[in-house]
Amino acid sequence: MHRVLSSESLSEFNANGFVRPSLILPAPTLELIRQNYAGLLPSSSNWSYFASNAITQKGHWSALRSAIHRALRSGRQRGNRDSRKPYERSIYGSTSMIPVVLQVCLDSGLSESLGEVPLLIGHDILLEGTKAHSNFGFHDDGFGWDIFFQTGDDLTLYVALQDMNARTGGRLLVERRPERNIQYHDRNAYIQRFAHFCREQGAVDAHGRVTREAAASCRRRNRIAAEYQKLVDEWKDRVESHSGKVEMSPIELREGEVVLFNNKLFHDVEPWKMDTLRSTYLIRCIPLYDVGLHPPSHFLNDVACNRFVLESGSDPLRPIDVDQESLPLVPCPN
Repeated sequence: MHRVLSSESLSEFNANGFVRPSLILPAPTLELIRQNYAGLLPSSSNWSYFASNAITQKGHWSALRSAIHRALRSGRQRGNRDSRKPYERSIYGSTSMIPVVLQVCLDSGLSESLGEVPLLIGHDILLEGTKAHSNFGFHDDGFGWDIFFQTGDDLTLYVALQDMNARTGGRLLVERRPERNIQYHDRNAYIQRFAHFCREQGAVDAHGRVTREAAASCRRRNRIAAEYQKLVDEWKDRVESHSGKVEMSPIELREGEVVLFNNKLFHDVEPWKMDTLRSTYLIRCIPLYDVGLHPPSHFLNDVACNRFVLESGSDPLRPIDVDQESLPLVPCPN
């Protein structure tokens, strides 16, 4: 996370696994977020698309299903989670709230927590459930085929839409002292290796870029699928081997409070204790490292994504067309 976060925030992150930038979204912004999702039914939940759309659909879905099953089984053992359904609504997209929320955060001093590496703003998420629902359990976010362009230093902006504390439960748990995890130091190398492998197989577009579409359509697609399956298997093994062995930090949040964490590190959520809904809003940000992959312009079939870049300057947030414009890439750290 060096240069992705400011030096002060990096120290906080290395100690706690998250950054608290002292930001609380005002009530009108929170209401806009709620209104944005008000008309979407639970049937709009689409997180499973990331598995079903993988280049190795069967294998990836099997791995993800196994991980979810383990999380739910673990929850049943604790006696506080329902095994029937993770979240009431889990809606991934790229909504009009992204620039609104980010601009409010920037106006309130978010830039002071960020470093000099430009960020590609990927997509946003609503996660919502009752105490009768589970969540995704202990996991880290492995390499996702539909997102494709990603790094080991991905940053999530996490907004609590109600108070979350020891009394309410539902606190986000993040991996404490992440720099002690040996895999933390290798988190970008496997992505670069995969990008190099794709290029060797000829998975490049007309501009010479390694893209998701080129990888899925090239004549050596099966070789790429097998290599991708290795990433899936490594992800599954990593979760299994670390489950219950990682020191986690619970994060107490006030309604509207914002924290930053690395979703490529282990995280979890406590069981929710209240009769009301537990709702969170997230924005995923990707450092613009030159990892050898090119970001897609759409995901989840037809959702426009990766439409904004956040970088230092007088006008730090700007729209971008990743298909037409050059990205301000920086060298990927080892």
